[in-house]
Amino acid sequence: MNRLNCRFLLYFLATTVLAIAGCARNEPVPTGPAAPPAAAQATPVGPMVVNEVVDVRLSKDPEGNPVIIGSINGKGLMIGDKAVINSDTTLGTVFGNDTWITFSIPVAAVGNQKSFTLQVIRPASQEKSKTFTVSFK
Repeated sequence: MNRLNCRFLLYFLATTVLAIAGCARNEPVPTGPAAPPAAAQATPVGPMVVNEVVDVRLSKDPEGNPVIIGSINGKGLMIGDKAVINSDTTLGTVFGNDTWITFSIPVAAVGNQKSFTLQVIRPASQEKSKTFTVSFK
């Protein structure tokens, strides 16, 4: 594996762990060196556009509870954007950058289904993405 692939893998794993640890407990994004710059938090580059929901899979949170994790790709994403699951459960996301956020949802939020709907919302402006139907393994 070359150096670029190793760096990407480490970044992805670290972000996934943060997503599981933070979103599963609905905690804020960490501060300090791991936090994105303040400008990324306050000023969107343009309107929020969600292009795809990817890499959705069953995992476990740090306590061993089953969760569904995944990534949301788009443009103009911000800290504070939230994921709405099946039109009735709103959960926090973890900010990667303005084109990528991750989510972690309790399996109970989707019941025994192998798919669910997901919409990204921005509470501060009431902006909403289109709704995606998402399947997981």
